Amino acid sequence: MYGKSHHIGIRDREEKGSALSQAAAAPDCSSGYGIKKIFPQAVAVVSNAVYRDKDGIKGGGGDRSYVCASSWTYQGIKGITRSFMYFHTDSIPRRIIKAAICLFGAGHDPLTQSNACYVMRVLGGWDEKSVTWDAQPGVHPFGKIKIAESSFADQDYVVDITHWARRWKTRFPWYRLHNYGIMIKLQNEECYTKMRFGACDHLDENKRPYLLVHYRSSPAD
Repeated sequence: MYGKSHHIGIRDREEKGSALSQAAAAPDCSSGYGIKKIFPQAVAVVSNAVYRDKDGIKGGGGDRSYVCASSWTYQGIKGITRSFMYFHTDSIPRRIIKAAICLFGAGHDPLTQSNACYVMRVLGGWDEKSVTWDAQPGVHPFGKIKIAESSFADQDYVVDITHWARRWKTRFPWYRLHNYGIMIKLQNEECYTKMRFGACDHLDENKRPYLLVHYRSSPAD
């Protein structure tokens, strides 16, 4: 199943429902079907904040305990934070039935503004050790996926990216999308609000994000 019972799944048109309900809709993985859990190959957080905040952000990327999208002030100066995540294309199986990113809440805080976010498709390459706010890659303005405002601090989300994943893996060049990963950003980057999830280095392994893929298997896969 897609994680914990209090997950909320978000689809392209901001359809809401429990993750358990979404997981139940996935096929029974009997003979001819498979499930694969894929952890991110690269994760980075960028911020235009001058001062280091309590999450350790200071405008650069690298391995982290958290990813977040936020708008806050640091020593009186406004700082906006965005996060990037990449799942290696070769790790994703073909013949995809369903693909969803599982994100585990670790300190959401919609203090004075909604912390609703967008998940957006990245348009260019980036390096988790060197990406910065000023050198962050562009994102596609259309087809973004909405994540609804959190109801509590450790709320988890299941983000359905089936359409993107199928196009990353298609055999047809005219239909293929290049996979440069995804970006998570606030819908409204005004203070004070934050959506924060565990990342690859989180001490609690249950807080680490992953891509869960249901697929049809075949001898050629």
